Amino acid sequence: MPSLQAGPTVIVVGGMGRLGSAVMAECRCRGITVLSKQAADPWPEAGPATLVLDAGGAAGLPATVEFCRRNGAGLVYAVSGVTAAARASLEQLADIVPVVLATNLSMGHWLHLRITRWLAYTARQLDTTFDASVWERHPRTKQHRPSASATELAEEWAAHSGAATSEIVSLRSGHAVSEHTLRLDWANESLSVHHDVRDLRAAAAGAMLALGHAAAAAPGLVRFNTLLDQMLLEA
Repeated sequence: MPSLQAGPTVIVVGGMGRLGSAVMAECRCRGITVLSKQAADPWPEAGPATLVLDAGGAAGLPATVEFCRRNGAGLVYAVSGVTAAARASLEQLADIVPVVLATNLSMGHWLHLRITRWLAYTARQLDTTFDASVWERHPRTKQHRPSASATELAEEWAAHSGAATSEIVSLRSGHAVSEHTLRLDWANESLSVHHDVRDLRAAAAGAMLALGHAAAAAPGLVRFNTLLDQMLLEA
């Protein structure tokens, strides 16, 4: 898989946050030049091979888009709660630079979606009614409820099963990262598929794959999970 190596300079918007800090630490371990950009900070000067990973707040997107547009910098956008307007802005930017839209950068979430897709497809072949629900847990500092990852699981089930999930349940408590569960209930049985992330190094490793794509690809927007499909299943 084409993971990012030394060469480009990576600007991490929100580099002092939990995800941003993990990405910066991973860059340093790989010998990649990395700079932190906080909301009130001026943008660093861009070099010929600059990439941006935005893990800051949604309000900073216009400034990120303008920087990438002006400097031809590829973008990995990893901010929760992407609105329709934000998506349109990212799609316009993708006309001139590569953009990766990342709801969740962990490999486990990608596998969770793949399993959900398979279960949904299989459920459609059976003469059984399934009640699907999604449960998610984040620490109390998590702003969005439900999380983008939980919503993505529910959407994946609905898209491939033809039936919406009955509920998304959110809990704000516990350890520092996250848990997500898809639960299926039917006559006399239940099945749960659970993903637990306890260290954001899992997401930082995924960020290197996303940045590697942004460093080498032609302009265009791709979701991170689609990118992993292309890297791991279509090669």
